[in-house]
Amino acid sequence: MSYNAKGNRPFEWASKSQHTHVINDPSVQNLMKRCKFPSTNEESKNDVLEHSIEINTGASRDVTTIIAVDGGYTEVTVRKNYPSSKVAFFQFGGLEFSLDDLKQLGDYPFIHPEKMEKFKKLARFKLAIPTKATSLDSLSMVDSVRIPIIEFFNENRDGKKYIDTLKWLVFHEFKRKSIDCDSSLHQITFGSLPKRNGEIFKDVVVNKSDIDGQGYFVYGGEIFNLIDILRFHEVVDEELGASGILGYLTNVIEHIIIVHCIKEIVTRKPSFLKRFLFIKDGPLGFFGQTAKLHKDMRELCNLYIDEHSLKLVGLEKSGSFVEHAEQISSGDSACLLKGQALPLFNNYIYKHILP
Repeated sequence: MSYNAKGNRPFEWASKSQHTHVINDPSVQNLMKRCKFPSTNEESKNDVLEHSIEINTGASRDVTTIIAVDGGYTEVTVRKNYPSSKVAFFQFGGLEFSLDDLKQLGDYPFIHPEKMEKFKKLARFKLAIPTKATSLDSLSMVDSVRIPIIEFFNENRDGKKYIDTLKWLVFHEFKRKSIDCDSSLHQITFGSLPKRNGEIFKDVVVNKSDIDGQGYFVYGGEIFNLIDILRFHEVVDEELGASGILGYLTNVIEHIIIVHCIKEIVTRKPSFLKRFLFIKDGPLGFFGQTAKLHKDMRELCNLYIDEHSLKLVGLEKSGSFVEHAEQISSGDSACLLKGQALPLFNNYIYKHILP
Protein backbone atom coordinates (compact mmCIF):
# COMPACT_ATOMS: atom_id res chain seq x y z
CA MET A 1 0.00 0.00 0.00
CA SER A 2 1.39 3.41 -0.91
CA TYR A 3 1.50 6.26 1.61
CA ASN A 4 1.47 10.01 1.24
CA ALA A 5 4.39 12.20 2.24
CA LYS A 6 2.59 13.86 5.17
CA GLY A 7 1.33 11.94 8.14
CA ASN A 8 2.09 8.40 6.83
CA ARG A 9 -1.53 7.92 5.89
CA PRO A 10 -2.44 5.61 2.98
CA PHE A 11 -3.86 6.96 -0.23
CA GLU A 12 -7.52 6.11 -0.55
CA TRP A 13 -7.81 5.93 -4.33
CA ALA A 14 -10.94 3.78 -4.27
CA SER A 15 -12.94 6.11 -2.09
CA LYS A 16 -11.71 9.21 -3.88
CA SER A 17 -12.13 8.08 -7.47
CA GLN A 18 -15.73 9.29 -7.56
CA HIS A 19 -14.71 12.80 -6.53
CA THR A 20 -13.95 13.55 -10.18
CA HIS A 21 -17.67 13.81 -10.93
CA VAL A 22 -18.09 16.35 -8.15
CA ILE A 23 -15.12 18.46 -9.21
CA ASN A 24 -16.29 18.56 -12.82
CA ASP A 25 -19.80 19.60 -11.88
CA PRO A 26 -20.57 23.07 -13.37
CA SER A 27 -21.93 24.44 -10.08
CA VAL A 28 -18.77 23.35 -8.25
CA GLN A 29 -16.61 24.87 -10.99
CA ASN A 30 -18.46 28.18 -10.70
CA LEU A 31 -17.98 28.17 -6.94
CA MET A 32 -14.28 27.43 -7.30
CA LYS A 33 -13.85 30.42 -9.59
CA ARG A 34 -15.29 32.71 -6.92
CA CYS A 35 -13.08 31.35 -4.11
CA LYS A 36 -9.70 32.69 -3.07
CA PHE A 37 -7.14 30.15 -1.86
CA PRO A 38 -3.81 30.46 -0.01
CA SER A 39 -1.09 31.81 -2.26
CA THR A 40 1.39 29.66 -4.11
CA ASN A 41 5.12 30.25 -4.07
CA GLU A 42 4.92 32.39 -7.22
CA GLU A 43 2.01 34.46 -5.91
CA SER A 44 3.86 35.19 -2.67
CA LYS A 45 7.27 35.80 -4.19
CA ASN A 46 7.29 39.59 -4.42
CA ASP A 47 6.10 40.13 -0.85
CA VAL A 48 8.49 37.51 0.53
CA LEU A 49 11.48 39.07 -1.21
CA GLU A 50 10.46 42.52 0.04
CA HIS A 51 9.95 41.61 3.70
CA SER A 52 12.31 38.70 4.39
CA ILE A 53 15.41 39.38 6.49
CA GLU A 54 18.80 37.74 6.84
CA ILE A 55 19.58 35.88 10.07
CA ASN A 56 22.91 36.63 11.67
CA THR A 57 25.04 33.50 11.92
CA GLY A 58 28.51 32.58 13.11
CA ALA A 59 30.47 35.21 15.00
CA SER A 60 27.96 37.93 14.09
CA ARG A 61 25.03 36.30 15.87
CA ASP A 62 23.74 37.58 19.21
CA VAL A 63 21.90 34.47 20.39
CA THR A 64 23.83 32.10 22.63
CA THR A 65 21.06 30.60 24.79
CA ILE A 66 17.61 29.23 24.02
CA ILE A 67 14.75 28.95 26.48
CA ALA A 68 11.86 26.78 25.28
CA VAL A 69 8.57 26.73 27.21
CA ASP A 70 5.83 24.17 26.82
CA GLY A 71 2.66 23.25 28.67
CA GLY A 72 -0.18 20.82 28.42
CA TYR A 73 -3.24 19.51 30.20
CA THR A 74 -5.29 16.37 30.66
CA GLU A 75 -8.93 16.25 31.68
CA VAL A 76 -9.86 13.08 33.53
CA THR A 77 -12.86 11.49 35.18
CA VAL A 78 -12.33 11.23 38.93
CA ARG A 79 -14.92 8.56 39.76
CA LYS A 80 -15.93 5.74 37.43
CA ASN A 81 -19.50 5.84 38.69
CA TYR A 82 -19.73 9.56 37.82
CA PRO A 83 -18.10 9.99 34.38
CA SER A 84 -19.40 13.56 34.08
CA SER A 85 -17.40 14.64 37.16
CA LYS A 86 -14.03 15.83 35.84
CA VAL A 87 -10.79 17.47 36.93
CA ALA A 88 -8.05 18.91 34.70
CA PHE A 89 -4.33 18.51 35.41
CA PHE A 90 -1.79 20.93 33.91
CA GLN A 91 1.97 20.70 33.67
CA PHE A 92 4.30 23.46 32.51
CA GLY A 93 8.04 23.49 32.11
CA GLY A 94 10.91 24.40 29.89
CA LEU A 95 14.43 23.76 28.74
CA GLU A 96 17.45 26.03 28.73
CA PHE A 97 20.33 25.14 26.45
CA SER A 98 23.08 26.78 24.45
CA LEU A 99 22.89 27.15 20.70
CA ASP A 100 26.25 25.37 20.34
CA ASP A 101 24.97 22.31 22.21
CA LEU A 102 21.92 22.23 19.96
CA LYS A 103 24.08 22.33 16.83
CA GLN A 104 26.25 19.50 18.14
CA LEU A 105 23.22 17.34 18.81
CA GLY A 106 22.01 18.02 15.28
CA ASP A 107 25.22 16.50 13.91
CA TYR A 108 24.78 13.21 15.75
CA PRO A 109 23.15 10.32 13.82
CA PHE A 110 21.71 9.13 17.14
CA ILE A 111 21.16 11.16 20.29
CA HIS A 112 22.24 9.23 23.37
CA PRO A 113 20.31 10.00 26.58
CA GLU A 114 23.54 11.17 28.21
CA LYS A 115 23.85 13.89 25.59
CA MET A 116 20.51 15.29 26.70
CA GLU A 117 22.04 16.15 30.08
CA LYS A 118 23.40 19.28 28.46
CA PHE A 119 19.85 20.56 28.35
CA LYS A 120 19.12 22.23 31.65
CA LYS A 121 15.54 21.57 32.69
CA LEU A 122 13.76 24.49 34.22
CA ALA A 123 11.45 23.81 37.15
CA ARG A 124 8.17 22.08 36.32
CA PHE A 125 4.95 23.65 37.55
CA LYS A 126 1.72 21.76 38.08
CA LEU A 127 -1.86 22.90 38.46
CA ALA A 128 -5.14 21.08 38.97
CA ILE A 129 -8.62 22.57 38.68
CA PRO A 130 -12.15 21.13 38.81
CA THR A 131 -13.84 21.37 35.43
CA LYS A 132 -17.26 19.77 35.72
CA ALA A 133 -19.63 18.48 38.40
CA THR A 134 -16.92 18.98 41.02
CA SER A 135 -16.83 21.56 43.80
CA LEU A 136 -13.80 22.93 45.63
CA ASP A 137 -14.48 23.63 49.32
CA SER A 138 -18.22 23.74 48.55
CA LEU A 139 -17.71 26.83 46.35
CA SER A 140 -19.50 27.67 43.11
CA MET A 141 -18.07 26.34 39.84
CA VAL A 142 -16.65 29.79 39.01
CA ASP A 143 -14.80 30.11 42.32
CA SER A 144 -13.78 26.42 42.26
CA VAL A 145 -11.85 27.32 39.10
CA ARG A 146 -10.64 30.78 40.19
CA ILE A 147 -9.15 29.80 43.55
CA PRO A 148 -6.66 27.15 42.26
CA ILE A 149 -5.52 29.58 39.53
CA ILE A 150 -5.05 32.34 42.12
CA GLU A 151 -3.10 29.94 44.35
CA PHE A 152 -0.94 28.85 41.39
CA PHE A 153 -0.06 32.44 40.55
CA ASN A 154 0.74 33.16 44.21
CA GLU A 155 2.96 30.13 44.73
CA ASN A 156 6.42 31.17 45.89
CA ARG A 157 9.12 30.10 43.43
CA ASP A 158 12.60 31.17 44.52
CA GLY A 159 11.10 34.20 46.19
CA LYS A 160 9.14 35.19 43.07
CA LYS A 161 5.45 34.89 42.21
CA TYR A 162 3.69 34.89 38.85
CA ILE A 163 1.03 37.23 40.20
CA ASP A 164 3.78 39.89 40.39
CA THR A 165 4.73 39.12 36.79
CA LEU A 166 1.12 39.46 35.66
CA LYS A 167 0.88 42.79 37.48
CA TRP A 168 4.18 43.88 35.90
CA LEU A 169 2.74 43.08 32.47
CA VAL A 170 -0.77 44.53 32.67
CA PHE A 171 0.32 47.74 34.43
CA HIS A 172 3.23 48.17 31.97
CA GLU A 173 5.76 48.36 34.79
CA PHE A 174 8.41 47.50 32.19
CA LYS A 175 8.08 51.17 31.11
CA ARG A 176 9.22 52.40 34.51
CA LYS A 177 12.88 53.39 34.13
CA SER A 178 13.15 55.47 37.29
CA ILE A 179 11.07 57.65 39.60
CA ASP A 180 11.47 60.55 37.19
CA CYS A 181 10.88 58.43 34.08
CA ASP A 182 7.76 56.37 34.69
CA SER A 183 5.35 55.60 31.83
CA SER A 184 3.66 52.67 33.56
CA LEU A 185 -0.09 52.59 34.15
CA HIS A 186 -1.58 53.60 37.49
CA GLN A 187 -4.96 52.03 36.74
CA ILE A 188 -6.45 49.48 34.37
CA THR A 189 -9.97 48.54 33.26
CA PHE A 190 -11.40 45.08 33.89
CA GLY A 191 -13.90 44.14 31.19
CA SER A 192 -15.94 42.38 33.85
CA LEU A 193 -15.71 40.88 37.32
CA PRO A 194 -17.37 37.74 38.72
CA LYS A 195 -21.00 38.16 39.75
CA ARG A 196 -21.66 38.70 43.43
CA ASN A 197 -25.17 38.19 44.81
CA GLY A 198 -26.58 38.59 41.32
CA GLU A 199 -24.81 41.92 40.75
CA ILE A 200 -22.98 42.32 37.45
CA PHE A 201 -19.74 44.32 37.24
CA LYS A 202 -18.73 45.73 33.83
CA ASP A 203 -15.83 47.96 32.74
CA VAL A 204 -14.44 48.35 36.26
CA VAL A 205 -11.47 50.71 36.73
CA VAL A 206 -8.99 49.53 39.38
CA ASN A 207 -6.00 51.45 40.74
CA LYS A 208 -2.68 49.65 41.05
CA SER A 209 -2.31 50.92 44.61
CA ASP A 210 -5.52 49.10 45.58
CA ILE A 211 -4.16 45.66 44.64
CA ASP A 212 -2.33 43.83 47.42
CA GLY A 213 0.64 41.45 47.20
CA GLN A 214 -1.58 38.47 46.37
CA GLY A 215 -3.52 40.28 43.67
CA TYR A 216 -6.65 40.91 45.77
CA PHE A 217 -8.62 44.14 45.74
CA VAL A 218 -12.00 45.34 46.95
CA TYR A 219 -14.67 46.78 44.68
CA GLY A 220 -18.25 47.49 45.64
CA GLY A 221 -17.69 45.85 49.00
CA GLU A 222 -16.69 42.54 47.33
CA ILE A 223 -13.26 40.91 47.05
CA PHE A 224 -11.80 40.19 43.61
CA ASN A 225 -8.39 39.28 42.22
CA LEU A 226 -6.08 40.42 39.43
CA ILE A 227 -6.63 36.98 37.86
CA ASP A 228 -10.14 38.15 36.98
CA ILE A 229 -8.65 40.22 34.18
CA LEU A 230 -8.43 36.91 32.28
CA ARG A 231 -12.26 36.88 32.28
CA PHE A 232 -12.57 33.11 32.63
CA HIS A 233 -15.55 33.66 34.90
CA GLU A 234 -17.52 34.77 31.82
CA VAL A 235 -17.40 31.32 30.22
CA VAL A 236 -17.36 28.98 33.22
CA ASP A 237 -20.86 27.57 33.62
CA GLU A 238 -22.26 25.99 36.78
CA GLU A 239 -23.70 23.06 34.79
CA LEU A 240 -21.54 22.84 31.65
CA GLY A 241 -18.32 23.36 33.61
CA ALA A 242 -14.97 24.87 32.65
CA SER A 243 -13.64 22.57 29.93
CA GLY A 244 -13.79 25.45 27.45
CA ILE A 245 -11.09 27.49 29.19
CA LEU A 246 -8.38 24.82 29.40
CA GLY A 247 -6.59 25.68 26.16
CA TYR A 248 -6.77 29.42 26.85
CA LEU A 249 -5.44 28.95 30.38
CA THR A 250 -2.54 26.86 29.10
CA ASN A 251 -1.66 29.55 26.58
CA VAL A 252 -1.76 32.33 29.17
CA ILE A 253 0.46 30.51 31.66
CA GLU A 254 3.01 29.67 28.96
CA HIS A 255 3.17 33.37 28.10
CA ILE A 256 3.49 34.36 31.77
CA ILE A 257 6.41 31.95 32.25
CA ILE A 258 8.22 33.56 29.31
CA VAL A 259 7.40 37.08 30.52
CA HIS A 260 8.68 36.10 33.96
CA CYS A 261 12.01 34.98 32.44
CA ILE A 262 12.26 38.22 30.47
CA LYS A 263 11.48 40.26 33.59
CA GLU A 264 14.15 38.49 35.64
CA ILE A 265 16.83 38.93 32.97
CA VAL A 266 16.06 42.62 32.45
CA THR A 267 15.98 43.23 36.21
CA ARG A 268 19.40 41.65 36.73
CA LYS A 269 21.31 42.39 33.53
CA PRO A 270 19.37 44.11 30.70
CA SER A 271 22.21 43.78 28.20
CA PHE A 272 21.99 39.97 28.44
CA LEU A 273 18.48 39.81 26.99
CA LYS A 274 19.76 39.99 23.41
CA ARG A 275 21.62 36.71 23.98
CA PHE A 276 18.41 34.77 24.56
CA LEU A 277 15.93 33.27 22.12
CA PHE A 278 12.58 32.42 23.69
CA ILE A 279 10.50 29.69 22.04
CA LYS A 280 6.90 29.00 22.92
CA ASP A 281 5.17 25.84 21.76
CA GLY A 282 2.20 27.21 19.86
CA PRO A 283 1.18 30.65 18.60
CA LEU A 284 2.12 33.87 20.37
CA GLY A 285 -1.40 35.26 20.26
CA PHE A 286 -4.01 35.51 23.01
CA PHE A 287 -7.45 34.15 22.24
CA GLY A 288 -10.96 34.00 23.63
CA GLN A 289 -11.62 35.87 26.86
CA THR A 290 -7.86 36.50 27.31
CA ALA A 291 -7.48 38.33 23.97
CA LYS A 292 -7.13 41.73 25.63
CA LEU A 293 -3.71 40.73 26.97
CA HIS A 294 -2.28 40.89 23.46
CA LYS A 295 -2.10 44.69 23.77
CA ASP A 296 0.06 44.48 26.89
CA MET A 297 2.28 41.80 25.35
CA ARG A 298 2.68 43.84 22.18
CA GLU A 299 3.72 46.91 24.22
CA LEU A 300 6.33 44.81 26.01
CA CYS A 301 7.68 43.29 22.80
CA ASN A 302 7.81 46.57 20.88
CA LEU A 303 9.74 48.24 23.70
CA TYR A 304 12.22 45.45 24.34
CA ILE A 305 12.80 44.69 20.66
CA ASP A 306 14.03 48.27 20.26
CA GLU A 307 15.90 48.50 23.55
CA HIS A 308 17.23 44.97 24.13
CA SER A 309 16.78 43.11 20.81
CA LEU A 310 14.16 40.76 22.27
CA LYS A 311 13.72 37.54 20.28
CA LEU A 312 10.52 35.58 20.84
CA VAL A 313 9.01 33.02 18.48
CA GLY A 314 5.99 30.73 18.50
CA LEU A 315 6.38 27.22 17.14
CA GLU A 316 3.68 25.79 14.87
CA LYS A 317 3.79 22.12 13.82
CA SER A 318 0.79 22.00 11.50
CA GLY A 319 -1.90 24.14 9.93
CA SER A 320 -2.11 26.89 7.31
CA PHE A 321 1.05 28.70 8.41
CA VAL A 322 3.19 25.57 8.25
CA GLU A 323 1.78 24.67 4.84
CA HIS A 324 2.55 28.18 3.54
CA ALA A 325 6.08 28.00 4.95
CA GLU A 326 6.62 24.77 3.02
CA GLN A 327 5.29 26.43 -0.13
CA ILE A 328 7.72 29.35 -0.07
CA SER A 329 10.80 27.51 1.24
CA SER A 330 10.77 24.21 -0.67
CA GLY A 331 12.19 23.34 -4.08
CA ASP A 332 14.57 25.02 -6.46
CA SER A 333 12.24 27.99 -6.99
CA ALA A 334 11.83 28.75 -3.28
CA CYS A 335 11.62 32.47 -2.55
CA LEU A 336 12.50 32.13 1.16
CA LEU A 337 16.02 30.75 1.38
CA LYS A 338 17.96 29.05 4.13
CA GLY A 339 19.31 31.63 6.57
CA GLN A 340 16.36 33.98 6.02
CA ALA A 341 13.30 34.74 8.13
CA LEU A 342 9.94 36.22 7.18
CA PRO A 343 8.27 38.28 9.95
CA LEU A 344 4.51 37.98 9.43
CA PHE A 345 2.14 40.91 9.60
CA ASN A 346 -1.62 41.18 9.14
CA ASN A 347 -1.62 42.33 5.52
CA TYR A 348 0.60 39.44 4.50
CA ILE A 349 -1.32 36.86 6.57
CA TYR A 350 -4.73 37.76 5.18
CA LYS A 351 -3.42 38.16 1.65
CA HIS A 352 -1.41 34.95 1.34
CA ILE A 353 -2.21 32.55 4.22
CA LEU A 354 -5.74 33.17 5.48
CA PRO A 355 -7.58 34.65 2.47
